Amino acid sequence: MDAIERVSDSVAALAGRDLTLEECHQFILDVAQMMEPVKPLIVGGSEQQETHIRWRTPDRTLRLWLEGTTVHSSFGDTTLNENDEYYNLESDEPEYKPYRWMIPLGPEINDISIRSRPCVMCSCWDKFDMEFNCSFSDLVAALAMMPPKWRPDIRYQWDLGVADLGVVTARLSADGVEVSSDATGESVLLPPGFPLGFGKVLAGLAGGARLRDVPMLAHGGLPVTPLSPNGKESPAQIKEFDWYEEENEEDCAPDTDDNRRPTLTFAQLRELAAQASDDAPAASVRGELETSALKTSIGFDQMCYLVDQWARGVPLRQLFEAMGGAADPAASGSALVGDGWRAEEKHGGARWELTVSPTPPRARLDPRQGAAAAWQLSSELTRMFGLPRFGDTTSDFSFSRLYRVGDRGVEVRMLGELTITFGAFTQLAPVEFAD
Repeated sequence: MDAIERVSDSVAALAGRDLTLEECHQFILDVAQMMEPVKPLIVGGSEQQETHIRWRTPDRTLRLWLEGTTVHSSFGDTTLNENDEYYNLESDEPEYKPYRWMIPLGPEINDISIRSRPCVMCSCWDKFDMEFNCSFSDLVAALAMMPPKWRPDIRYQWDLGVADLGVVTARLSADGVEVSSDATGESVLLPPGFPLGFGKVLAGLAGGARLRDVPMLAHGGLPVTPLSPNGKESPAQIKEFDWYEEENEEDCAPDTDDNRRPTLTFAQLRELAAQASDDAPAASVRGELETSALKTSIGFDQMCYLVDQWARGVPLRQLFEAMGGAADPAASGSALVGDGWRAEEKHGGARWELTVSPTPPRARLDPRQGAAAAWQLSSELTRMFGLPRFGDTTSDFSFSRLYRVGDRGVEVRMLGELTITFGAFTQLAPVEFAD
């Protein structure tokens, strides 16, 4: 069996189990063994996608991450994913960056077919906030997600001689960010979820000095990471910094006396850290919805026949009407309903969505039945069309698979309801550049 399919099977087998964090860590190690000889890569810092562990193969790329103790896995066409990623890395829009930092646990970066590196030089505090704040937050969460044996020693050092603090070190761990001064011997642990961005922390300790007056001395544990000036920049680099701040295209204002940041002491930071620990939110409890049993007149053979005929060019409305579908009186004429199913034309006819065993409001399909049905249907579609190009599997019964049939795509999804979506592959693929 394909390694990625084995991983998906293993994630699905966790459904219904109440996992501990330690069990999640062991599962990640088990996945790494399944994916051998491919080595994992951890990436994060994106505002568009979750921090995840990635295994890249020439054909498909697997992603794995935790949400609490729920295990999420997804895979996608490697070429299409990387085309999309490359475009966003080259974009000038920081919010679209697919990652800001990277931790390889195998080959060097250049051997992993990563075609661009998101190493951003931050010359002012506003830009520092934009790049470092989410990176630090994500890194702490990523270290908690990673098995302890994988965790690197991540640290940054700046010269805060301007505030008589000497070398200030920020060391990241699963417990938070430890900030310490070698000149005073003071230190403080900023817990996960600390509300004050690290840019304000560092600028505050620097007494409100400009970022350029706080040289970055070193960083370790990350081959790809945002950077700040080290005080040794060339005149050409300084000129580039000045131009960037004058243009102010990202609302990153130059560091001046007019926007000088408030000072902070280690004593004040300790008070804020203690308050943040006391105010940590309790774990949210998901509201329970009524569950409905799977009830439909459509069998798996009929579903597969439907997909096969559509792939051969038979219009879907014709197929649905042949199955006994009639206009839905509650819709505007674009939907058909049958015995235990509902089909709706969407996006101006660009796609159809078939809901098998629709559930009433405030209800969802029984997750075990829905996931089992989606899995069985996907197995049949794999036999018909080959391995899916994209897919998701979680340990809480969510499931999806997208198959390519020429220039068309068909997706099976279980997320509250069991649906089959028909449309153009490029429109259904979860990447913008799927051509």
